[in-house]
Amino acid sequence: MGKAMNSKNGFTLVELLIAIVIVGVTIVVITAFLKNSLLMRSDSRGAEMAYLTGQEKLVELDAMVSPVSSTDTVFIDGNRYIRSWVITYASGSSLLSTATVTVQYEFMGRKKSLKCTGGLN
Repeated sequence: MGKAMNSKNGFTLVELLIAIVIVGVTIVVITAFLKNSLLMRSDSRGAEMAYLTGQEKLVELDAMVSPVSSTDTVFIDGNRYIRSWVITYASGSSLLSTATVTVQYEFMGRKKSLKCTGGLN
C-alpha cells in the first residue's frame, strides 16, 4: 500500500500552471496576429474601393464631350470617398488631354488619398 501512495501519476500543480501560461501566451499572440490581419484586410479594402472609384470617374470623364475639373462624393459600404479631378487639356488637336483623379478616404481616423491618371479622347 505504501508503494501505491508514492507513485507519480498525473501532473503537479507547477506543471499545470506552466501549461496554462504557455496556452495563455499562445492565445494572446494568435489573437494579436488575427487582429492585425483583419485591420490590414480592411485597409486594403478601402484602398481597393478608392482605386475603383477613381478608375470609374476616369471612364466617366472619357465619355464626356468636354469634361471640367470638379469634385464629388461617393458612399460605398458606409464609407465616404471624396473624388476630385483636374483636367489638363492638350495644346494640339491630335494630342490627348489628361485627367488626374484624387480619391480621399478615411481609415481608422487617418485620412488617406490615392491618385489615378488617364488620357482622355
